[in-house]
Amino acid sequence: MIIAPNVTDITLYYKLVNPATGVPETGLVITNLDLTYVRDRSAAVKADLTALGAVTSAHGDNQAIEIDAANAPGLYRVDVADAAFAAGVERVQLIVNGAAIDPAVIEVELAPWVTLLTGGTLVSNIVAALMAISPFNLAMVSQDLELYRGDTWVQPITGLGNLTGYTKMWITAREDRADTDAQTTFQVLISDPPVATDGLQYIASARATTPGNAAITVTDLAGGAVSVRIEATETARLGVTSKLRWDYQWTDGTDVQTRRRGDLFDISDVTRATS
Repeated sequence: MIIAPNVTDITLYYKLVNPATGVPETGLVITNLDLTYVRDRSAAVKADLTALGAVTSAHGDNQAIEIDAANAPGLYRVDVADAAFAAGVERVQLIVNGAAIDPAVIEVELAPWVTLLTGGTLVSNIVAALMAISPFNLAMVSQDLELYRGDTWVQPITGLGNLTGYTKMWITAREDRADTDAQTTFQVLISDPPVATDGLQYIASARATTPGNAAITVTDLAGGAVSVRIEATETARLGVTSKLRWDYQWTDGTDVQTRRRGDLFDISDVTRATS
């Protein structure tokens, strides 16, 4: 069983059986039972159980009740004290014990990416936990792009992670990862604060002469989305159809992170007429 740390009002269901025969035990006196929890590398904490008023009663720490001796023999609801699930450990063992039963144990993993909503896990919780460890982990999913030679290229890119705090960001494409920036098919830069040389840095393996012919626009800073534009006059300088490698790089002036990568297909146009 997996739940989030620091959750409250957890109810568990135990099947309690005879230690000799394994037959479900019905009609047990709740006050003869104990609930013990053992957190990782910690001493056991025991509590005497008391009876709940009904199976539908609100949660009560260290309380329990038999569910239905006829239709669910041996099944008991047990309400666990919140202290068992406090953050700080990865696991907790929860044991129901008594003179007439075989000790019943449930192990619970405490994982921060789990939500109690319907007892399941939400993708957003998992994303948040992973991004807290490394804000660009999920952004490193590969994404393939296409660029049509001779057309203005406008490409939205999402999934870059939180971009807050950037001082510079680049998108770069080249045929060989071993090439230098000066050998790239294209490179576009955005700075914060902006500088006059932002925009197109390299095109067709040469230093760009008009940086303003390309730009990166941040469309969602916290959500990690940008739009890249390269004017048709620049893409027309690219060669025949080729498969390139591209990535998107972020820096805050100290840390450098590759936020997304993939293949880029530079597709030659068929019609070359422009007027």
